[in-house]
Amino acid sequence: MKFCDLLVRAHLFMNVDAGREVDVAKAVSVLPYSPSASVYYGVYDVGVWINAPSSDIIADTVLQEIRPIAGVRNTLTSSEVKSFQPKKPPQLKAKNPYRGRVLISARIGKEDEIAKSLRSIPNVKGISTVYGIYDVIVDVETFEPEELEIVIRKIRHRDQIRRTSTMIEVQSFNQGTPEYPQRERPTKEARTAN
Repeated sequence: MKFCDLLVRAHLFMNVDAGREVDVAKAVSVLPYSPSASVYYGVYDVGVWINAPSSDIIADTVLQEIRPIAGVRNTLTSSEVKSFQPKKPPQLKAKNPYRGRVLISARIGKEDEIAKSLRSIPNVKGISTVYGIYDVIVDVETFEPEELEIVIRKIRHRDQIRRTSTMIEVQSFNQGTPEYPQRERPTKEARTAN
């Protein structure tokens, strides 16, 4: 048995005060059980996987170390039930990949079926069934934003899925250091063109 097999995993989603996303992600990424954190466009502002020896340590990390960080408004913790490896994980060598996280609410009892069916979709990096308001979390990574959209559409096209929420990663931090340059948000003019 490997050490990583003994860890309990949970995904923590956070809403933070406007303009504090990067500060919160950096602060969370230097904590012992959460070595990286991501800033998102979507229903949540910051997300992090917490890997710890017990669920008590995850609870203490969230309650005593993350929630008191200046700017954190609220948190949602989803404990991992099972992890599914993609049949062919993405082999990207891009310095600045496009990443997304799809949060899935499944029809009752269909979580594993959904997770297994997503394993064959290209560019799916990881799949986890979780406890909480979401049932499945899917990590996606591509070279181009158009590819990201195509993969997300393939994920959403399943009868067993009731609802999805998609978050697009803007920046990721590993031990407080950016993993790649922050993406610029399109200007209002660019978003409304055409």
